[in-house]
Amino acid sequence: MLWAEMPEGLPRRGDGTPVMTCAIAFGEDQRGVGEDQWVWKMRPHIQQGLQQLGGW
Repeated sequence: MLWAEMPEGLPRRGDGTPVMTCAIAFGEDQRGVGEDQWVWKMRPHIQQGLQQLGGW
């Protein structure tokens, strides 16, 4: 529902479905850089909204 209100250009998987996590965060693939995972960072406007709601 959040993405419908504030659509972001979302990356798509091989099957064409959007990666919905990217609506609230952007990720960095750390595989092959000494890590075996993705690192996600919350988008600044999402953080600001949570702070305004008192949920942070």
